[in-house]
Amino acid sequence: MLPIAFGVLGTGILFAGYNLAVSRNPEEVENLFNSTLMGFALMETFIFLSFVVGIRYRNFICRL
Repeated sequence: MLPIAFGVLGTGILFAGYNLAVSRNPEEVENLFNSTLMGFALMETFIFLSFVVGIRYRNFICRL
């Protein structure tokens, strides 16, 4: 459950920073939005990767 919690927290921080940046510099909306989506995609990739690793090594950790 921690990857989901930190993913939601990170997403909120990311888009809050996007809103703040757009309010300060409205001319760069497109560039900021592209950068924000790339950061979001990277964050979600690591969340899904942590699920895969967690499912893969679930039995190994339970044996310890």
